[in-house]
Amino acid sequence: VGSPSLVAGRLGNALYFSTDTATSTYNYLTLGKPADLNFGSTVNFSVAYWAKFNASQVNGDLPFLCSAVNSYGNPGFTFAPSYNLGGWSYSLNGTVQNYGDDASINDGNWHHLVHSFDRAGNAITYLDGREVDSRLCTSSGNLDTGNTINIGQDTTGTYAETGAATIDDMAVWRRALTPAEAYAIYYAATNSNASFDVPGKVSLKIAQSGGNVVLSCNPGATLGTLLQADSVTGPWTEAGAYAPVYEVAPAAAKKFYRLSFIE
Repeated sequence: VGSPSLVAGRLGNALYFSTDTATSTYNYLTLGKPADLNFGSTVNFSVAYWAKFNASQVNGDLPFLCSAVNSYGNPGFTFAPSYNLGGWSYSLNGTVQNYGDDASINDGNWHHLVHSFDRAGNAITYLDGREVDSRLCTSSGNLDTGNTINIGQDTTGTYAETGAATIDDMAVWRRALTPAEAYAIYYAATNSNASFDVPGKVSLKIAQSGGNVVLSCNPGATLGTLLQADSVTGPWTEAGAYAPVYEVAPAAAKKFYRLSFIE
């Protein structure tokens, strides 16, 4: 709607959206009402995206992704800059909400955000591959408002908040991403200039560090989960490692490791 622009992004082209209240200009992208973005009160989900502002830009809370009226704090979901503080924020029905650190994403550089929601557990935010916040998500309630979902505006498309930002490689999953997956998305873009949905060569290497064994993963787009077993036929269980590096003291019994991938 309006004239959102395709500009040079973190990975290929990116979407530049803007609102100018002085001229009543609203440039944003509408997604309509896709069923995949109905999360009810129990569906786990995750939202990931790259965001870029001009250095020291502090422009209200014009949303990155929004199903709520007037952005932050109202029924529906909102992912937006923290209001005039240069950080990130999100709101689920106004009951589960959070502001990130001030000036954490408005330095003129690209920053990657992953918001992972376990509806029976925690809402976890990862900034540039690192966990920066975790809080209970159990009170989020039913997020389905029936509203249009937009990128760069609230659900009405006329939210009167002047601002602009560039968004790249936005994705939504109907599950809570793991810490390893959140890191892998950032790692793939930073080290291989690859999107989360571009498969790449993945290897699992073994080395020695003092008396320990070190397993290291060379990821493509998705890092996967490190599994372990006492027999090559299993049963296989999670090793409790956040790849790409897992260090363990060897024991007398045999141990097998492999990577598991779930799209």
